[in-house]
Amino acid sequence: MSHLGKLLATASLDATLKLWTVATGRLRDTLKGHKSWVNSVVFAPHGSTLVSGSSDGTIKLWDARSGRLKSALEATDAGVRSVAVSSDGRLIAAGIRYGAIKVWLDQKPLLDFKAHESDVWSVTFTPDGTKLISGDGDWNKPGKAKFWDAHTGKLLASFDHSGEVLSVACSPKGSAFAAGAWDGVLKIAPFNLGGSATTNPSPRTSPR
Repeated sequence: MSHLGKLLATASLDATLKLWTVATGRLRDTLKGHKSWVNSVVFAPHGSTLVSGSSDGTIKLWDARSGRLKSALEATDAGVRSVAVSSDGRLIAAGIRYGAIKVWLDQKPLLDFKAHESDVWSVTFTPDGTKLISGDGDWNKPGKAKFWDAHTGKLLASFDHSGEVLSVACSPKGSAFAAGAWDGVLKIAPFNLGGSATTNPSPRTSPR
């Protein structure tokens, strides 16, 4: 969803992105350029740029107004599972198949490190852009949610989940995070941006 709530973007297994007008529910544009499944899509701040990640190993940046391809980042041979953009629009993060995370600053490589043992299905930045949250898992095996310094790649905290972590999110003020898993369990825990995160925090659990 764009920042003003006017446009909705969807990613598809047919290698396309679609832009929808929220008010009418009508398809506005179909964006073509990826060569394989598009696994993740997000609007950059202010809504003018769309960022997508694909199994073809690339991240593409699109003009959300015209649908024009602006630029592309060669991310990996393994496939991009998830993408995120920091609140100032300068950092782009990608969760990669087989456990890697990559970060670009102003579209230039900043970090490339082994973060998890399994595919990184979800990444998101904290609201201030200083930290990155990631989640992994391998089918029905339990996964982890981890917290990283977004500029150095230093591991700040980690906690175990009951299932494969498919989605992570941070609250608007950065005071809490949530991790949803394949087994239908959502875990929520406090997170203090002003201090150091707690290793293995005790999350509140919401069953399916």
